[in-house]
Amino acid sequence: MDPITAFQVAASVITFVEFGRNILTEAREVYQSPSGTPSKVVQLGQVAKDLAAAGDRVSESLIKSAPNSSAASDEKLLRLCGECNTIKNDSVSVAFKTIWSQSKIDELDQQLRRIQSEMTMAVLMSLWERETVEGKSQQQYLERIEASINQTNNRLDNVMHDLIQTSYGNTPEELFQQDIIDSLWFSSIESRDRSIPDPYKSTYNWIFSEYSDTKFVEWLRGSDDPLYWITGKAGSGKSTLMKYIVHHASTIAHLSHWAGKSPVLFIYFYFWEATTQPLQYTQEGLLRTLLWQSFKTRPELIPVVAPHRWTAKFALHGLGGSSPEWTLDELEETFRNLASLNGSSFNLTIFIDGLDEFDGEPEALVGWVKRAVEKFGIKICVGSRPWTAFADGFEQHPSLTMQHLTASDIEAYVDGHFNTSPAFKQWQVISVKETEKLRQQFLIKADGVFLWVYVVVKDLMSALAKGKSLKELHAILDALPVDVIKMYTKIYENLDPNEAATASRYLAVRLASAISLTTDVLWSIEEKSTAPPHDPYESDLRDGIIERRLDSSTRGMLELSRGHIEFHHRSVREWLLLDDVSQLMESRLPTDFNATLLLLQEHIRGLSYYGSSRWDYSWPFMAEGVVESFWAAIAIAFQYANMASESAAVTQSIICMLDRFQHVLDEKTKLIVEARFRSKIEKPDPWMLRKAAGDNELNPQTRPPPQSSQSILSTFSKLYSSSQRLMQRMKNTKAQERHTAYQWFFSQDDNFRITAEDSFVGVAAQYAVVPYVMAKIKENKQLIKQRDDQRSLLHNAIFGFRMYRECWFYFKDVEDEDGSYYPRLELVKGLLDAGAATKGHIHLPKAGPFYQVPEDFDYIDVIKSLPKDAREATGPEEYWNEVIRLLQKKKRWEFGHRKNQSTT
Repeated sequence: MDPITAFQVAASVITFVEFGRNILTEAREVYQSPSGTPSKVVQLGQVAKDLAAAGDRVSESLIKSAPNSSAASDEKLLRLCGECNTIKNDSVSVAFKTIWSQSKIDELDQQLRRIQSEMTMAVLMSLWERETVEGKSQQQYLERIEASINQTNNRLDNVMHDLIQTSYGNTPEELFQQDIIDSLWFSSIESRDRSIPDPYKSTYNWIFSEYSDTKFVEWLRGSDDPLYWITGKAGSGKSTLMKYIVHHASTIAHLSHWAGKSPVLFIYFYFWEATTQPLQYTQEGLLRTLLWQSFKTRPELIPVVAPHRWTAKFALHGLGGSSPEWTLDELEETFRNLASLNGSSFNLTIFIDGLDEFDGEPEALVGWVKRAVEKFGIKICVGSRPWTAFADGFEQHPSLTMQHLTASDIEAYVDGHFNTSPAFKQWQVISVKETEKLRQQFLIKADGVFLWVYVVVKDLMSALAKGKSLKELHAILDALPVDVIKMYTKIYENLDPNEAATASRYLAVRLASAISLTTDVLWSIEEKSTAPPHDPYESDLRDGIIERRLDSSTRGMLELSRGHIEFHHRSVREWLLLDDVSQLMESRLPTDFNATLLLLQEHIRGLSYYGSSRWDYSWPFMAEGVVESFWAAIAIAFQYANMASESAAVTQSIICMLDRFQHVLDEKTKLIVEARFRSKIEKPDPWMLRKAAGDNELNPQTRPPPQSSQSILSTFSKLYSSSQRLMQRMKNTKAQERHTAYQWFFSQDDNFRITAEDSFVGVAAQYAVVPYVMAKIKENKQLIKQRDDQRSLLHNAIFGFRMYRECWFYFKDVEDEDGSYYPRLELVKGLLDAGAATKGHIHLPKAGPFYQVPEDFDYIDVIKSLPKDAREATGPEEYWNEVIRLLQKKKRWEFGHRKNQSTT
């Protein structure tokens, strides 16, 4: 008898035996009880019929299993089953027709006990015998199955290989390499390099002179000291020089002389603080950029430098989705692996600019640079302001100071611009002496600071174009401070009212922008009409108009770079953040002007304009990023709403805009679902994002397949099933706010649980949009109540948005600033005052599996048990301490209220 049948028969027999013993127990009680009545006998008679039916079921099992029995234990099992049937046939059906004697009952009880014991032993013996006889054949059978599976896998691998090569002309190894390279990419990885202006013609060429006092060429060609420091005042041109060196052909030529027969691996990074993208000024961004450049140049290094990722790619055959996010620990380990190959596989050279813009302690960055130099022998050139930490760390190494070397460059720049001005040429004819005096005054006052020269030249050229006299030009130059920050204020104060108003609008909008500000967005704000996409000719015309407006109003403080409006220098942003400058700008703007609201309005309008057809989501590359982009758009909108002021007029505007935004999201969700694209998208197509970021040099013919290793099979095999899941979730109509049948908020995290259901107001609470949430509660009191199938508003307000989805679209969070958690505390207090409960269901996927429980928990207990990193993701300890205090205060009030009610 096979083990499964043995268990089935044994279960039936043991059940029968236990059933029989229970019957006998009751029969004994009837026999012994003086109150035993005919009704009890009737009851036992009915039980006897049930027992007979159980016996029949045992017989059926025996009939089915007995023919297959051959072992001794199987024969014993059959004998025991037969004995049970005999008891049933000979005794049970008759016994309860009359009351048995005590001895008869006891005899049958002993018989059933014996059968039960022997049955257990017989089952064990049957299983042991079967394992002994068939163990070898089962093992052989399993080995045959394993061999068949391996053969099938090999065939699938061959099919995969053929499909990939047929479709893209790449081997799987090449696609795995590309996938790992893409996983390091981020949208602004090359934006700083593109935004740094190219040097003015014939400037900076002194750096490659072999006779220069800088000894830079000597350092490139093989100095014993592997570290070089480029320093200088703010705005002295360090970044421009660094870019000039990085892209100059002489750099690689000189480094090749140093490296000899070994190849040069040349990588670089610019720290950049005046941006909305944190990866431009963090250690993570530094490491990702350096590794991305290294792997692009030498993809064959990936298996050695990133062995864990490479092994995982091969183990999953590239079909397991895109690569997981890189952690800082993994990035550091991978960089160490790369650095350890220096001197054997290649000679590594790194250029790093803007160390003073690093978002961390300068000493930590100095230590990282020096360890790379001393431990691995890497040749590194760094650029920074002459801060004490950098001077202490680098001054003993070869260096140059920018403002001591740029006099000839500044002279060439000034002469070049003055000589292109018809007005200045006219003044040169009229008064050679005075124009030369103005020129010399300019050069002396510049003191080697290129930024000062750049801005002042813009201002003087504008004055010349307006017909200002030489005397007036001298006065303008005399009045301008040498200090760059003070110079900005003076230039701004000298603008005429119309120019000042325009400059104030542009500067305020750029400062408030949570993401990179494009000319299309600024055009729409200025002209109050959405710029039509996909028209390169019109786009170029708009860029030209915007560039002239920026030049004439901001005097070079804002500039256009490949369709994006950027601060010319980080000092412009520093200037705008000064309190007196903010007040000065506000005085030049209309009282109802609100840059954040304008950006929110344009963001919503742009989202509604783009993707108005489901066909906009039907191309393969859209499948790689549609949901991530969707949630990035949500995050940006709520960030703007959070940053907006809370006057009565603004509050009403926010409510109207967010109501409109909800409608737009519902419509977009419907289009996405109908396009049947996947609900779980790990990462957008890097090629398309690079194109969107302004990399116009990309060749469409060389575009890699979307998410490379996902290939054709991955894209289309997952497409249908995952989109079906999203459709079912988004069509769930259990939500209290039934604004639409497509509940997009189910896709906020990867754990699709009904208890994780949320609402538009709930997501607004995550971003602490206080006026909107409180207004909606006032409209609908039911929103405040805790429901079993939904995260509460208080849950969302306390734990925030960082517990759910990580957006690929990085931007500076308003909560990064000191004291920025105050709006969240205000919302928590408002919700508690409105009647929110102090406990509820917990759904915090990024805090760990123990924080996704569909049961009520006290929020205070949950907060105290949260992992440190999960707490820090939402706010500092001061925030959590205040939240706990508010919750405790509410609990004390609830206790007192209940006590008063019970007393009453």
